[in-house]
Amino acid sequence: IKDLPSRLCISKRQLEREFKEKIGISPKHYLRITRINEVIRLLNEKQVFDLTSITYHCGYFDQSHFIKDFKRITGQKPTIFIKERGQFICNPGLAYYDL
Repeated sequence: IKDLPSRLCISKRQLEREFKEKIGISPKHYLRITRINEVIRLLNEKQVFDLTSITYHCGYFDQSHFIKDFKRITGQKPTIFIKERGQFICNPGLAYYDL
C-alpha cells in the first residue's frame, strides 16, 4: 500500500479517497481483511495449528496486533475461532469474510 501512490502518480490521500469511494472501505482495512482471510485459509488447510508462524507469514509482526485485527473482523479471538471453526465453515472454498 505504501508504494501504490507513487506507482499510480497520485497522492496517498487521493488514493485513500478514491479507494474508499469505489470499494467502500479504506485500503488499510482492505489489507486487514485480506490478511485475516489468509490466516483462516491456512488454518483450515493445516491439521497442526502453529498460529504464530501463520500470523508472521501473513504480515503480522506481533501477536497483539493480529489478535486485535482478528477479533475486530471475525468477532472472536483466534483461539475461540479455532476451537469452534467446524461450526462456521460449510464450504472452505468460499470467501470467509466479505468486504
